[in-house]
Amino acid sequence: MGGSLSARTVRGLDVLLVVYVVVWTVLGALIGADIQRQADLSDQVTRIGRALTDIGAGLDVLGGLPLVGGEIDAAAGRVTEAGESVVQSGRESRAGLERMGALVGIAFAAVPLMLVLPVYVPLRRGWRREVRAVAAALAAGDPGLDLALARRALGTLPFSRLRELGFPSPGASEEDEVRGLADEAVRRLADEELRRLGLERPG
Repeated sequence: MGGSLSARTVRGLDVLLVVYVVVWTVLGALIGADIQRQADLSDQVTRIGRALTDIGAGLDVLGGLPLVGGEIDAAAGRVTEAGESVVQSGRESRAGLERMGALVGIAFAAVPLMLVLPVYVPLRRGWRREVRAVAAALAAGDPGLDLALARRALGTLPFSRLRELGFPSPGASEEDEVRGLADEAVRRLADEELRRLGLERPG
């Protein structure tokens, strides 16, 4: 399939791939950042837990008072324990949200690429190899290149363009058409194929 692509088509696909990657990367970054912003709520939970811990510490001071000290001391212990639990929960929640934000951001950027690149990269490499091979033959002055390009053009050019160039002849097969081409016609078709590949003759 890579050999039938034109240079214009490949450039268009390159642009679409870049746009595709940018869109998904930006979307992933925005969603990841939004999730990480939710971690601010965890900071508020942590602050509440610290406030409870401070209250427990204050009550613990009152635990030394006679008569009511025992009850206050027990309440101070429960408040301090609850505060420490809330602080720990807030910290774990923040860490979890930050990890989730990073993972979601990476996934939104990586998964679409994993779906597209296995198809696009071999296609792009195949087309590039074909262009390089033709360019090398063109630079070396391969005498059979024009005929090979003309044969390729008969199979790849749109029918409307072939008609503009005067092909095909009524009732002629592709092989008959190629065999019967004059040198000028061969060169004309070869030039069309070179243009499709984004190449030009030296000089």
